[in-house]
Amino acid sequence: MVWALENPEAGIVESDEMDYKRCLEVQTPYLGPVKGYYTNWNPLVDRPGLFPEDIDDKDPWQFKNILVR
Repeated sequence: MVWALENPEAGIVESDEMDYKRCLEVQTPYLGPVKGYYTNWNPLVDRPGLFPEDIDDKDPWQFKNILVR
């Protein structure tokens, strides 16, 4: 909302086209610490579950392996 108020002439804008640095300036006090961690997890661990799924065993990082239906 702050970005929209600061840029009234921009019209309809996709989030990828917004100034992320300005957005993070506003959001950071509310987010708290943001950390990233490397793990060995992949989307095919413990799958398929109770029901059959259309998954790609050869490439675990395909979108269809992560998408929840």
